[in-house]
Amino acid sequence: MKNTRSKVFHLLIHFFFVFNYYELSLAETIEGTDSNLQLIFTDSKNIIILDTETGNKTVVAEGYNYALFVDYHQSRNLIFWSDMRGGTISRINYPSSGKTSAEVIIRGSSPLGIAVDQIHDHLYWADTGLKSIFRSNINGSNTITILDNMNHPVDIELDMMNGWLYFNDNDIEKCRIDGTDRQTVIGDIGTSENILLDFDEGRLYWTDNGRFKIRSALLNGSDITTVYDVSPWNYYLMGFDISDNNIYFSDWNRGKLYSIPRDDENAVGEVIYSSNVYMMDVKIYKLSENECVNYKVIRHEEKRSAGYKTDLSLDIPVTDDALEHGWYRIESVNGDDIPTYAPGVFHCGTYNPIWLNGSFPGYGDKNVTVEACIQTADHICDKSIYITITNCGTFYVYYLQNTTKNSAYCFGSGLVLCPQGLSSNNGYYPGCTSLFPNETVLPMIEPILIEGETFDFIPFNPKTPSLLPVFRCTFDEVPEESYVYDIYWHINGEFVKNITNISYSQVNTTDLKDSDWRNTHHLNMKVMYFVSFICTDFLFEFT
Repeated sequence: MKNTRSKVFHLLIHFFFVFNYYELSLAETIEGTDSNLQLIFTDSKNIIILDTETGNKTVVAEGYNYALFVDYHQSRNLIFWSDMRGGTISRINYPSSGKTSAEVIIRGSSPLGIAVDQIHDHLYWADTGLKSIFRSNINGSNTITILDNMNHPVDIELDMMNGWLYFNDNDIEKCRIDGTDRQTVIGDIGTSENILLDFDEGRLYWTDNGRFKIRSALLNGSDITTVYDVSPWNYYLMGFDISDNNIYFSDWNRGKLYSIPRDDENAVGEVIYSSNVYMMDVKIYKLSENECVNYKVIRHEEKRSAGYKTDLSLDIPVTDDALEHGWYRIESVNGDDIPTYAPGVFHCGTYNPIWLNGSFPGYGDKNVTVEACIQTADHICDKSIYITITNCGTFYVYYLQNTTKNSAYCFGSGLVLCPQGLSSNNGYYPGCTSLFPNETVLPMIEPILIEGETFDFIPFNPKTPSLLPVFRCTFDEVPEESYVYDIYWHINGEFVKNITNISYSQVNTTDLKDSDWRNTHHLNMKVMYFVSFICTDFLFEFT
């Protein structure tokens, strides 16, 4: 009989409840059209929301001197705008279940471009009169200066993922969120009223009014291209935004709002709104939605578990650098929670795993914004990303953004089961293989009574032996094979003893006797055992 352990495989019998699987249609990623798309814009006097499909407009606020730039906070239902001649920045709660009115939160000189940081609840703005860029809380409190002694700052955009603030001040420049590391991205752009960041494509857009163009470049300033040339129509480009299908822009002179197909640089603009006053900024307006219903799904990625270590010989490491911003739900047998500890480099199916440096919200709590850390070989929190979490009762959803290259979010914990058709020494990674042998046995426990110590009971004669409970494992031998067996006894889930490397003919010598448990357990207990059997290069294990 062979007992070779050069290759050892465990085959476990697992019992699972099997549920019908239903997909949520609302949760799928669907390439959208511009149906039901809404725009928010300023026409110098009013702040207006326009339904591009129906043409219906809603005046959110009115009666301003020179309302110019607009932005909004989606999850808090807040709209912000600057009034250059009034020297103010205002906000309003919209949509609102009750009556609401606008409030002035900033009084400055000549505020222009504004940008809302929805992650940290901050407001950034450029004031061309004060030649500075500022930041405050979204209620206008705690104002600090980010940059000063500028030329003519106009518009600003935020790249919170990478910690950059972009602005146009004769050139297009960027600096860190705290104002440090100021550098030129694109020089000498002439007159430019508006800039835009596209994180999905990694590009920067701006209006070039001297050349009557909308232009684009990579975020590092290279690969400058013309997106749309308006010189044949002499539009004065003021504000613009870009959807999957269209470019929307305002013409300051004519007081009109236009739409053109994104992929047709020679298209004639279609007028979608006209005003008798100047047309200013425009943005695509995305209503606050119920993230517990409207989300994308990450499924079948159990290797994102904190307990899985990437095998570079087999795995292609996951990277979330191209992940689209949005709400995500995770469907994994390993769970949907991001680990709140550093799992270790190469874990979670990636090089640099991302873990949560904070706490989860309870059910019924508001969503929370939490720091997520990218763990590298140098530090457990080499770089931070901020994500938003909502507790939907039976699952979490996360507002995620793209990451640095070779890093990915972790979800769930524990070992990862081998896929169907594969197995390993314990049924989990590592070591999953299709070469694993397929053998089954049905182990049973046979309780028997044996004679024990003899006692002298008067007036009975002869002496009467006591009866002792013994538990014996029984199973059928696998035919036409030579195996040796390991037997492991447990009571109430606790290990009691084991007997290893015995032949089938010796199985009866592995009984669980009263002497094995009487000092630690009592009757009315649950007895179970494991059987492992070895043949040549393989070890099988059953319960």
